[in-house]
Amino acid sequence: MGPTTLLVHGVQVDEEEAGLLAETGTKVVLCPRSNANLEVGEAPIALYAKHGVELALGTDSKASSPNLDVRQEALFLWEKADPRLLVRALTRGGYKALGLPTPRLTRGTPLSLVHFL
Repeated sequence: MGPTTLLVHGVQVDEEEAGLLAETGTKVVLCPRSNANLEVGEAPIALYAKHGVELALGTDSKASSPNLDVRQEALFLWEKADPRLLVRALTRGGYKALGLPTPRLTRGTPLSLVHFL
């Protein structure tokens, strides 16, 4: 575990484990539609936020998700999680998970400069 490690799905995580993920800088890639389709549970997003775990959004695969549109992952969670956390996971979190430098998005940033990975 560490800053270059990704935990994908991260559904079955308790308080102690969330703290360890945050402490080691391990990032979590959420795949909520896949989790729902596979009926494996929901990731503890509030617990991750409490501990400051860096989150990103992923799509898993077309075997368990209707498509590979990561924006649909955010919309799926929109009423279940803090929208600010979801926007961060959708943008900055994806860059960080991939080890890429994170662009600075501010109010008024032209949409043409925003890229979804």
